[in-house]
Amino acid sequence: MRAEKLKLKLFAEHAAELDAFVEVFHGWIRDEALDDELLIDVADYRHVHRGPGIVLIGHAGDYYWDQGDGRPGLTYSRKRQAPPEGERLRDGLQRLLAAAVRLEAATGVRFKTDELLLELVDRLNAPNDDATFSEVSRELSSVLTNLYRDETALSHASSDARAPLAIHARAASRPSPQELLARLV
Repeated sequence: MRAEKLKLKLFAEHAAELDAFVEVFHGWIRDEALDDELLIDVADYRHVHRGPGIVLIGHAGDYYWDQGDGRPGLTYSRKRQAPPEGERLRDGLQRLLAAAVRLEAATGVRFKTDELLLELVDRLNAPNDDATFSEVSRELSSVLTNLYRDETALSHASSDARAPLAIHARAASRPSPQELLARLV
């Protein structure tokens, strides 16, 4: 996968009170809680309807308690310092799942781990077309097969060429974020 900028989202089972995420994210900054992440600030976007919600801003990546499409969840967004090709999906998933484990422990929120959204925010290296969807789907399927150990269904989330390439993944099983993280490492 050539795209360096990506977003990965795990959907939550239920909506959650956003105030808790502000406090938790500030604690992660204070405690330097996430490995290899320079965490900088927390931004509150709850006033934006179906927007990014609460954002933990980092140097290389951001973490969102995301309200996009009316479906709350945790989003990891890699914006710079991407690992080499072939490691980007695995690295992004590892960061997303590690944050999900921490959020579950701190807030009691639970994730629907049988569902995942990948968005490639790099139209130059990952245009939203059938060829790129096919290429990225092969790599994503390989990673998800190791992760879920069963079949996953991938679908093209939007065929609009103006939108970033987005792939929706569904698995038959729903392991905990801890189990998925252990399988990934």
